[in-house]
This record gives sequence, structure tokens and C-alpha cells, in this order.
Amino acid sequence: MKKILSIALLSFSLFSHSAIASSPINSIRTSTGQIVSVGDNYISMVDKFQQQPFSTRSYEVKERSNKYTVNEYIYLVDNTYFTISIVNNSITSILWDRKIS
Repeated sequence: MKKILSIALLSFSLFSHSAIASSPINSIRTSTGQIVSVGDNYISMVDKFQQQPFSTRSYEVKERSNKYTVNEYIYLVDNTYFTISIVNNSITSILWDRKIS
């Protein structure tokens, strides 16, 4: 789990050069007022956001003998980027970065 979070943090910091200080959080409030939390499933997240993500990406992670795919969805809500990492249809981490114009 720490490795997933480290990879997500590194990849997001490389992706958004205009944002600073990525921070992990447990839940976020969407622009429609719904709460999305770590542990929610993908369908629940899509239903609650009711908007297309700003960006998406997928990559494979290999830990010991396990290999799995991480899907990241980046949403922009109230001038803040939220990176949601999903493994096996479940949200495993949420990171936020303030957008700097």
C-alpha cells in the first residue's frame, strides 16, 4: 500500500508542474456536494462526481509476485486537483494539489 501511495505521489508530482505540496486525504466533496472516500468503488465515484475527469492514466505495479493495474483519475474541483487511485475497482488513495494559475 505504501508503494502504491509513493508511486501515485511521484507520478502526480511529475504530471502537475504548476501545483505544489501534494497531500494525501481520506475523502473529498465533489462539486455536487457528494462525498467520495478511500474504499469507495469506481461506479460510486463516477456517480458522485457527475463530470468527466481532467485526466486519466493507468500503469502496472509489481510487488513481489503480485502484479496489478493502478488507474488514476484526476479531477479539478474548486481550483484544486484531486488524484484518485483505484486498484481492483476500489479507491486506494486520494491526493490533492492546489492549482496555481
